[in-house]
Amino acid sequence: MTDPNRITLAEAARYIEELNIACTSNTRLSEVLLDNSFGATIPVSAFLNGIPSGNPGEKGMKAWICESTENHVTKLRLSFHSVDDYHPNDQDNSHEMPNPMQIVPFDNTFSFNMGNNNSFEDYLKNHVDVPVPSNSESKTSILNLSQDFKAGIGAENNIFQGKSAFFKDDNPNEFQSFLSQTDDQQNPIQYVRYYFGWDYKATGYFLRILMFGVDSNFSNLVGHNSIILERSHPPLP
Repeated sequence: MTDPNRITLAEAARYIEELNIACTSNTRLSEVLLDNSFGATIPVSAFLNGIPSGNPGEKGMKAWICESTENHVTKLRLSFHSVDDYHPNDQDNSHEMPNPMQIVPFDNTFSFNMGNNNSFEDYLKNHVDVPVPSNSESKTSILNLSQDFKAGIGAENNIFQGKSAFFKDDNPNEFQSFLSQTDDQQNPIQYVRYYFGWDYKATGYFLRILMFGVDSNFSNLVGHNSIILERSHPPLP
């Protein structure tokens, strides 16, 4: 079974290209997403918050989009946990959120820099970000920061109508497959890297999330068998 969350490297590059295009006419968006918080490299363990309990809802992984402003600098950050009781008409339900959660601090997000790359695909192939240790944060804090996003940049120009995104696991153990990828030396990945992208077709949810496995040299896994995820809800794929 093909998982509907998977995308190709070319598709991931297109989402990043569209984000750059959107930012050319929006200084605020450019500062927050390209200059301050384009993405982050986080431990695999940060994706393992919470243990599915067999509830009847949809199974998958939830990403809470958090916003923080300090010294007039606004940044975004994602906080992940597994879910097995998701209902599309109640996307921001937090009853399965563990407390506390393992997160990467806002200061450890990276900015976008095209460098010497000739294309956005080349950028994704060549991008290296050395990860830093994660820490813990309370459920209350994450919910407050995600509300700040919903009322803040998320509400600006209808960028994202909500506080979280959900990656539905239609294919059993698909996320375990994503988290269990190996690099060229057959070493299990220890980190996952996410980027923000943009989809002009996703009205009300233009902001998208792209996820890559990271090899032992802190580079994205982009080979033929690598798993790249996007297509989260909302909107429905």
